[in-house]
Amino acid sequence: MAGVVCATLILIIQALLQPDFLWAVPDGTHSLCYDFTINSKAAPGQQWCTVQGQVDHKNFLSSDCGLDKFKFLSALGGKVNATITWEQQNTMLREMGDTLKQQLADTKAENGMARGLHTLEGRMCCLHKSNSSWQFGFNGQMWLHFDSDNTRWREMHSGSNWMKEKWENDRELSEFLHKTSMGDCRTWLENFLVEWKTELEPTGPSSAIIDRDSQESAASTLIPSALLWILSCFIHLGLQIFLTGAVGRMDRDMGQLCEQGGQESELPRPQSAL
Repeated sequence: MAGVVCATLILIIQALLQPDFLWAVPDGTHSLCYDFTINSKAAPGQQWCTVQGQVDHKNFLSSDCGLDKFKFLSALGGKVNATITWEQQNTMLREMGDTLKQQLADTKAENGMARGLHTLEGRMCCLHKSNSSWQFGFNGQMWLHFDSDNTRWREMHSGSNWMKEKWENDRELSEFLHKTSMGDCRTWLENFLVEWKTELEPTGPSSAIIDRDSQESAASTLIPSALLWILSCFIHLGLQIFLTGAVGRMDRDMGQLCEQGGQESELPRPQSAL
């Protein structure tokens, strides 16, 4: 039984290591992502907020959200920069930048462990009629993942538990992140696709990858757990083999003793002297 379980876990490990497990998303699915960078150390007049927009990993927007400067990149941005959705997007991106700036300031003010966190990176992604999420990092290291579909937080960094507890208890923040990624982001993508449909078709398995860091994190969590199970299986299997062999040897020894005892009982008794 232990051997069967070990073999099954080995197959699971092999599946986790396959690139398709880590990166694949449904064929024909488009993604829209926005990368925010908030710099709390920016001097007056310097950029404290930047945002980059990508559709299927193709840049179409760049902005200094602190100075309210938005510009389109490539032909993709040129096809939508005159639309109402473009203006709605820019207004909401400014609000997102302000929210993230305030969140970073509040975190640093309330917890001494955050004093060295000067840069906040936020990534909002949504798939067309599918998953939506936010990811947050500090000083270039991803810390937290927010699943907008079920409003759950997950750690992506070994020392981020205190941050997770603080942010997941902020209902207003969770509602804002849920609304922007599930509502605004998906609406923008749906409206933009009307203008982009010819440029973005067809899409393949690798053209709409979302939440790559969180999938890597999930795999990095699952693989060590599975390896521990495999190690436990082999230890259990080894003990079974050892104990089975020991019991077999004991049976053989007992058998030999019994045979010797039987032989001794059959030896002729010495005759008593007359």
